[in-house]
Amino acid sequence: MDDPNLLDDLIAHHLRTALLADLPALPTARRRQVTQALLESARNDTYDIHDIYDRFEADRLSRLNHPQLAEQLTPSLKPGMRYDETLLALAITDRCQLPGLTPTLITLAEDTATSVRLHSFALDVTARRSGHDQDTLTRLDHLSRDDDEVIAAAALNCLRALNLPLTEFFDRLPLGSAQRYVWRADQLTELIAPHDADEALDWATAEIEARTPKAMIALSVLEQAIQLISQADLDHPNQSLSHQKAGHALLTLASHPDLLDRPEAYVSLENLSDTLHADPPLRHHLAEYVLLHGQEDHAKRHIHTPEAGLFPDDDLLYWAERRTDLPDPARRAAQSLFTNRPRPADESLRQAVERARQVDPQLHASTAWWDNPPPEWLRDREERRNEQRRQHAFDQNDFTTALAAVRTAAPDQVRATWFAVLVELAKTPDGSKSNHAADLSAAATAPSCPPEGTALRTDLARLGLRVLSTAPPWNTHDTPVWGAASQRVPELTAAALVTAAEWESAVPISDTPRWAGWALALATMTPLADEQELHRALFNRCASHAGVEFGTLLVSCLDNFESHELTELTQFLYERGATEALDLVRDWAAAPGRPHESWVAVFTSLIRVGDDTALAQAQTLLETTTTDRPETKKRWITMVHTQMQSTTLPDIWPHVRRAFDEQSALFHALVDTLVTQPDRAYTTSGMAALTEDDLADFYARLCQRHELRNSRPEPEPETTVPPHNPAKAIHDFADEVARLIASKGTRQAADQLTCLAASGTAHNPERLSAMARRTARQAARQQVEPLPASQLRKLATDHALRVINDETQLLDVVMEALDRVQEALSAPNGMAILLWSRSTAKGINKMWRRPIRSHQWHPPCP
Repeated sequence: MDDPNLLDDLIAHHLRTALLADLPALPTARRRQVTQALLESARNDTYDIHDIYDRFEADRLSRLNHPQLAEQLTPSLKPGMRYDETLLALAITDRCQLPGLTPTLITLAEDTATSVRLHSFALDVTARRSGHDQDTLTRLDHLSRDDDEVIAAAALNCLRALNLPLTEFFDRLPLGSAQRYVWRADQLTELIAPHDADEALDWATAEIEARTPKAMIALSVLEQAIQLISQADLDHPNQSLSHQKAGHALLTLASHPDLLDRPEAYVSLENLSDTLHADPPLRHHLAEYVLLHGQEDHAKRHIHTPEAGLFPDDDLLYWAERRTDLPDPARRAAQSLFTNRPRPADESLRQAVERARQVDPQLHASTAWWDNPPPEWLRDREERRNEQRRQHAFDQNDFTTALAAVRTAAPDQVRATWFAVLVELAKTPDGSKSNHAADLSAAATAPSCPPEGTALRTDLARLGLRVLSTAPPWNTHDTPVWGAASQRVPELTAAALVTAAEWESAVPISDTPRWAGWALALATMTPLADEQELHRALFNRCASHAGVEFGTLLVSCLDNFESHELTELTQFLYERGATEALDLVRDWAAAPGRPHESWVAVFTSLIRVGDDTALAQAQTLLETTTTDRPETKKRWITMVHTQMQSTTLPDIWPHVRRAFDEQSALFHALVDTLVTQPDRAYTTSGMAALTEDDLADFYARLCQRHELRNSRPEPEPETTVPPHNPAKAIHDFADEVARLIASKGTRQAADQLTCLAASGTAHNPERLSAMARRTARQAARQQVEPLPASQLRKLATDHALRVINDETQLLDVVMEALDRVQEALSAPNGMAILLWSRSTAKGINKMWRRPIRSHQWHPPCP
């Protein structure tokens, strides 16, 4: 069935559904119509063509093929067309394998004004085509010498697909493009075929031998070639020659040990190790080649490079049994496998090695140290380990000596002596290195802390109280930078050993300078995850006893903190409920002449957590219409930007709109700030709470930007860190605002989108019109109210209500039936797809592919 009206409706409103249809069964004119609609959609940016190409399988584009398709696509493949249109045309060309377009593709690739990404795509499509003439090859060869490495590499890849010799390909490949194969060796599988393994080995060996800049790429090629050899048939006539070439390459690599030591070699060596681990016969063959044909230093180099996997520990038994069959030079080379290791602990390996020692005097002589007392270097190593164990072992005498030092220390020395006690407590009974990580609880949870109830624990707690009561008060001079680590305030670790009453008895509450100093140290300390509760309890106690003096002490050192430190401090004080100190910090930040960064750090932190005072001050600032002063303007923009991350944005938006009306420069300054954010979706998350009218007003103002009067910039070539493009960011932001309007799903949102599309100032009216239609349909669906169960039961049981009595009722029933048909056809995966299904049903798709005529249709009424 070929219903032109239905197809036209699908093209106009459900282009994606039209693409899903059985297009090959349609006439040529119909396929041409669908293709043209897709190209126009890409040209007008009605929707994101990348989304279509990613969402649907690429082979669906092959359904568009028709006899005049190459002619239809040619205008879209010419230089100077819209990026999305050309990208779609290239994708269709690629999938349909259209003849006669190769010159057009080469012309597109030769155009210097074309995006580098389109250059590469055009050349990739060309590479997948066959039957190129000499003129095409000449033009490709010219492109392969382009100054742009990306274009040159794409052209060389194209020539490689057209049987350019592998050696010439790697010799001509730009160094920058070749570097990717160092870290992505898997991409070499597309370049090196199994029959190219020998040529790849020859090229890699020559590059490594000559120490060229491509030596690291050669190592990746070497690894890939050995992998292909491992996968080849063992009975292949050239397999022996390939083994020899691979062995010679490994020998060459061993003669340049500096390559093996470079960090870039790690990936290739790891892949080589995996390949050899999976193929023991090949590993043994290549290792034997290295032993037989290389010098002793070459074998030692591979033996001492376990990353390459040529002589793994798993093969020690193999070489212990095989060693007697090797010639003398090879046997000497393999000797390092055993001489640098202690006597094997494995019984079978030990026996094999002992048998080899009995028949091989050289091996016996080189491993004679196994039978002697440990050599000096081994004794030195063991002595160092024993010394470390002694240093890490808890000694009660040292501990009691440290306690005695605390007992007699002067106030200016008491912190140092208590820290020495903490060092002793951190030691372990057996001398093993402790993994104990603690700051505030370093004393109470230390590995060697005396148990509760013992005399030593009582003495430790008593001395902890002495440290708390005699250590000088912590002050601003002790906090020059952020992060008062517990090592600098070690007396706080004693607080975990005593009760609150004992602490307050030793340090009177009236000693506010001391309590204020501890509160300041705790407020500027970053606690460990396991000590959050302890840190919170200590701060609350100290800040409570310190009173207003804590705030005074805190403000005096705020100038020393960086912005991120002020942010962390503000959040900490808010979470702990330190309102008085928080008020002082807020007043300090709002003072005239305060650096803008400090003000931002304090107020944005408070607004994000919902601080009422900060929100009230923000409202006052936003109500200020006089923003001529640069400082006030910066604060105004920052405050709006911060509020745009909150759902409270609608509360202040009337003031924002009024300010935009009075000073349009504020709007543009705000937009400039928004588009520079790395995560704009987060920074504008509060905009979703605005009304349809507010969003439409924002979009209309945005369309006044000069960037939106020009076409969307083409994407930049793929780079590690893509450069920021302000014009593209403005276009993306406008699309985001339009999507926010459509996401409302209301009739008012649809009306706003329609008005914006018809205003003549929108940067993409076609797309807005399509979004308006979709939003209107969504709003209509939301307004439909299902019949209650009681009315449904009444309709089912009352025969009179189901009888058609006049033409009006008949028309209602017919229209309802048509609406149901339309919904069934246009819904996602609806029956519209079946209208062009001509293929025979197969397998699990039988229900899906069944022709529409096989469905029985039952009218909704008798």
